[in-house]
Amino acid sequence: IFMIIVLFFKTVSACEAFFGILSAASGFVIGAYIPISQFSDGVQTVCNLFPASQITIILRNILLEGLLEHINTSLSGVDQGMLVVSLKEYFSFQAKLFNGYLDINKMLEYSLGVILFCIVAQIMIYSGSYKKN
Repeated sequence: IFMIIVLFFKTVSACEAFFGILSAASGFVIGAYIPISQFSDGVQTVCNLFPASQITIILRNILLEGLLEHINTSLSGVDQGMLVVSLKEYFSFQAKLFNGYLDINKMLEYSLGVILFCIVAQIMIYSGSYKKN
């Protein structure tokens, strides 16, 4: 999404400054610094509108599912699985969007749709803005 904005910068230094600020802000948006589940419902919805947040959630699900299953098995039902449920809630294993949750397939569809839209938009803007001499 931000690559569309970058097309309008005229200098490399302006682009670098934009990405410097953006990299710090994007850490919060995708839940790298603070889990998105710790924000209010409205902020969670705004954060989860960005496909990077949903891609992060998908990766978290894929990479940690085996570990969480191992933790659950190791506890042998002492906590009735509540530790794993709490960890999944705390670390945002589902994207909360407009008072509902998206499953992995919906997150993947949404992310791919936004990525394809942005690629088409970049091609159209770039070809219209930068004519060959």
